Amino acid sequence: MTREEFIARVRKAEEGPFYTLEEIKQKMQEWKGLKFNPAIEGGELTIDEFKSMVKVAEKGPFYTLEEGQEMIRQWREQRRNR
Repeated sequence: MTREEFIARVRKAEEGPFYTLEEIKQKMQEWKGLKFNPAIEGGELTIDEFKSMVKVAEKGPFYTLEEGQEMIRQWREQRRNR
C-alpha cells in the first residue's frame, strides 16, 4: 500500500459513520439473531467461553516491550525464510 493509499483510507475512515452505544447494541442484537459473531468469523462465542478465554489470558505470559519486539523480529525472519 502506498503512502497516498494509506492516507486516503484514513481520511475515509475519519468520515464515519460513528455509531452511538445504542446503535451498537442494536447491531449486536441483529447479529445475534443472524447467528453471526463478528469476533469469530461465522462462529459463535458464548459469554462463558469469552470469560474463560479472558481468564486464561490473564494468567500470562506477559512480555516486556523488548521481548515482544524480539518475538516479532523472529516471526518476520521466519516468514522471509519460507
